[in-house]
Amino acid sequence: MKSKLTGVILAGGKSKRLGRDKALETFNGEPLILKVISSIETLVDEIIVVVNDDKRKNDFSFMKNVTFATDKFSDAGSLGGIYTGLHESNNLNALFLACDMPFISINILSLLINKIQLNPDIIIPEYNGFKQSTHAIYNKNCLPVIKNQLKRGEYKISKIFKKCNTLLINENEINQCEKDTKSFYNINYEYELEKAKQMLIND
Repeated sequence: MKSKLTGVILAGGKSKRLGRDKALETFNGEPLILKVISSIETLVDEIIVVVNDDKRKNDFSFMKNVTFATDKFSDAGSLGGIYTGLHESNNLNALFLACDMPFISINILSLLINKIQLNPDIIIPEYNGFKQSTHAIYNKNCLPVIKNQLKRGEYKISKIFKKCNTLLINENEINQCEKDTKSFYNINYEYELEKAKQMLIND
């Protein structure tokens, strides 16, 4: 059943480390970004794709039933994308995902979504020692905090966590939900793409 929840995919990155557009990189027969969309479309009632400029929308003209939003703060990284997606969301809460995650798990997403009833500003999983800031849920209450930080030219996402009511999902809870999950695996480099393809074969 779809929640009153927006799904936001951050697709404005320049993919400098991979050397080509990772959102459009073919993985298991389709662009990576379509894998992300298919993982969330049954869980949300709208999908927003955040891009860094209007021209980029043309790259994604093949995608249906999505809304595009252009960064309101240019060159502001993922935090700028979070602000834009949250600002444009028609719901109070939005699930944010990077465009380069081929193994997103509905079990893990459901774990996060079920925490919305606790009314935090941010629901963020911590896995392998990292707070997964582009695999998390943000509430519109975060908007003024993020805006002020962006205006100061501070683009580190972790700086907003202490200023908002942040609910951290620890690794134990994640493992209880899905042991050895691959949901947080993302692709920045060629070797990570090759590893992901091998993981697919081994499944």
